[in-house]
This record gives sequence, structure tokens and C-alpha cells, in this order.
Amino acid sequence: QDESTFLQRDYGIYLSDSWQILPILNAEIGVRAEKNDYTDQTFVHPRIAVNLDVTDDLRLTGKAGTYSRFPDVGKVVKVIGNPNLKSPESTHFALKADYQFNDDWKSSVEVYHKSLDKLPASIDEALDTANLRYVNDTSGKAYGVEWVLEKALSDGWYGWASVSWSKSERTDERTGVTTEYYLDTPLILNMVANYKLNERWTFGARLTGRSGAKYTPIVGIKENPDYPDHYIPDYGELNSDTLPVYHRLDLQADYSFKAWGQEAKWTFAVLNALNAKNVSGYYFAPDGNETPENYTIEEEEGMGIFPSIGFQISF
Repeated sequence: QDESTFLQRDYGIYLSDSWQILPILNAEIGVRAEKNDYTDQTFVHPRIAVNLDVTDDLRLTGKAGTYSRFPDVGKVVKVIGNPNLKSPESTHFALKADYQFNDDWKSSVEVYHKSLDKLPASIDEALDTANLRYVNDTSGKAYGVEWVLEKALSDGWYGWASVSWSKSERTDERTGVTTEYYLDTPLILNMVANYKLNERWTFGARLTGRSGAKYTPIVGIKENPDYPDHYIPDYGELNSDTLPVYHRLDLQADYSFKAWGQEAKWTFAVLNALNAKNVSGYYFAPDGNETPENYTIEEEEGMGIFPSIGFQISF
């Protein structure tokens, strides 16, 4: 049991300039300087974006830049974390093509690559003689491609759809072992359709589907060293298995009006309208009669069908 006060300040300045190199070629060059008083770190991050208008309807964009962020609070605060952790850093590259079919329809394809460095890694308690708990000994990378199709409002309809494929992994620099990231869901599909009936009512639907997330499977049970005659899970290789495919349909109706002279809106929604049984993980379910040869593993399900009402007002 402990109590501590956590205070950190960020200071930053960002400068950018846009150059019209040619009538069809534009470049935006920027730099961000920032300092954090908690980690006592200073960064200078260069960034650039180049736009090429191949035709009136087709634009190509290339981007590159470096980034950093403050460490997760739970890993850097005293007592449960390491106050000397440094900020994770990354370098991003992206290429994108935008195409305008007509006034209503447009599409884009983007590929990206991100390299990650100085991510936190936990230390085995038995080996943590200095009581650090975490060190900056993890690196990683993420890359993928995303296709988006958008429809502007016409004839009452508007919406968008996207399909993306991605890959993300982490490397423990202490051992050299690379594993798939637990949030790695290679395929993601989103479809959103909205119908504006009149100035007051808008109806919408969103369908989401994605590959199952990675998880570390329970491969058996073993005796609990702290509680005799009790068992705890025995886990397999880190993030070596995949959850079932996830899918969810959300429905929504918005009613816009004036309240006290201000823009306001009621929102009526049904989340997971099909009541999909999406598995979010598995857990050991002891009943007092388990043995290493006979035990129960149960599914943990995400949110079921969930009605919702919301109110929004803009001042």
C-alpha cells in the first residue's frame, strides 16, 4: 500500500512551411521541438509531406516523420513502475493515393510502416534485483495497407467503407525473441451508412468485422505456490494463438432540434444489435475438483446487445 503524487509537464513548439514547388507539386516541411520535465528528455522531430497532383482527380502523397510520447503512467509512476523510464520513440513512413470519381464518390489507398523503439518491458520479479520493474528494452514495427471508399451526402445518403490489413510485432532486445503484438488484428472491415430523412432525423448503421486478436493460451494448470491444494493456469507461448473472428452491428437514430436556443440532439442507439457472442479471452474456471488432467477453461465474452440513449447540446 502506498500513495504518491504524479506531476509531469510537456513543452512544445511546432513550425511548418508549405512550398508550391511546381503547379502540381507541393511540399510541407515541419519540425516539432518538445521537452518533458518528468523524463528530462528533449526531442526535435522533423516531418515532411509531399503532394503530387497527377491529374485533377488523382493525388499522390508521401509522408515521413519521427515521433515520441510520454510513457504509460502505470509503468513510470513510483512504487508500481520505473520513474526513470524514457519516452517511446517511432519513425513513420506513409504513401497514399486519393482519387475523386465524381462529386459524390472518392477513394484512397494508403500503405504505411512504423518502427518503434524504447518501448517498456517488464522484468521477471525473481531477476529484478534493482527493483526497476520496467526497462526500455523492447522495439517493434507495424506495417499495413488500408483502402477507403467514401460517399458524400446526396439523395439523403452518405457513408464510407474501409478494408485494412496490418501486421505488428514486438522484439525483446534482451533475448532477441520477436512475437506478434497482442492487439494485432490483421484484417479489419468497417462499413458505415447514414440516411438523412429530413432536417431533424438521421438514421445510421455501422458494421465492423475483424480478425481475432492474439492471446496467450492456457495449456494446463499447475499447483499454486502460495496456496497449497489450489491451482493456477500454466500459459503457453506468448501471443501464440488467435481469438475467433469479431463482428458487430450498431444501429443509431439522431433527432436534432433547438434547446434553449442552442443546437441539440437526441441519440437512440442499439449497440451489437445482432447480439454477437464475441470472445474476448479465456480463463481458468476452478470448481474445487480440478486436477492437472481434468480442468475447465471458459470463454470470456464481450458486450452483448446494449441499448443506449444520449443527449448532446452545443453552446
